[in-house]
Amino acid sequence: MYEHPYDTTPTRATTAGACAKTGAPASRLSPTRRPWVAALALAIVIAWLAWPATARADAPFGAKAPIATDAVNAVSVYAADVDGDGDLDALSASFLDDTIAWYENTAGDGSAWTKHTIATDVDGATSVYAADVDGDGDIDAISASRNDDTVAWYENTAGDGSAWTEHTIATDAYGARFVYAADVD
Repeated sequence: MYEHPYDTTPTRATTAGACAKTGAPASRLSPTRRPWVAALALAIVIAWLAWPATARADAPFGAKAPIATDAVNAVSVYAADVDGDGDLDALSASFLDDTIAWYENTAGDGSAWTKHTIATDVDGATSVYAADVDGDGDIDAISASRNDDTVAWYENTAGDGSAWTEHTIATDAYGARFVYAADVD
């Protein structure tokens, strides 16, 4: 897990009793808390931790708030507004069940989540990222999968996360582990 204050670079943080499998960008999952919120992927649990607005700069994160308890070996989590409702949702890549999913922040404050499956045939899913790949104004998903050497993106065809179309980027990305998106040209 990484904590990211406004004026410094991210620093590695630890949480007692938890071993983070992946760091996720700090994000504002709850509009009532400071933007010191991070998603955390653990074996089958995806959770977020909030840094209370009244805490000192060196204070620890708050208690874990579960997003999902059935993500089989979730190895990557990314926060983005998938459904376009103004709050952040969470995307995950689960290695053992080959799944890319997103979790709708239904209450808008991180207190209630609904799972939506994007794909279940991502062989050895290792990474997920969110970006507007096709330039239509909504969030699409991008994944890397180690076992089939594939990088793919999933078009959010309805714009609200209810329908997805898979597009293959590469099938020769040997042992693909991570995926990111940027405008390079």
